[in-house]
Amino acid sequence: IADTINRPLLVLHGNKDPLAPPISAKYIADAAPNSLAFWYDGYHDNPKNKNLQNIVVTFIEIVQNSPKDWQSQLMSIHSDEYNQLIQ
Repeated sequence: IADTINRPLLVLHGNKDPLAPPISAKYIADAAPNSLAFWYDGYHDNPKNKNLQNIVVTFIEIVQNSPKDWQSQLMSIHSDEYNQLIQ
């Protein structure tokens, strides 16, 4: 089903989540043709993390204005947050 998602898809997932295994999120992100995945250290309740909230807000703003190159725009704006999330 994920390969039929043509809209921008932002995948945020904790790498230690026991409720929804990270491999499931990876399969979705890999299969969806217009996706970008951010992995963070922790569990499903970490989306309260301010860095993740900033990424989501920026994602929404970018997609509303220029969805064609949203992945590169998001990464250029949030590369520091991305690096903090994956450490």
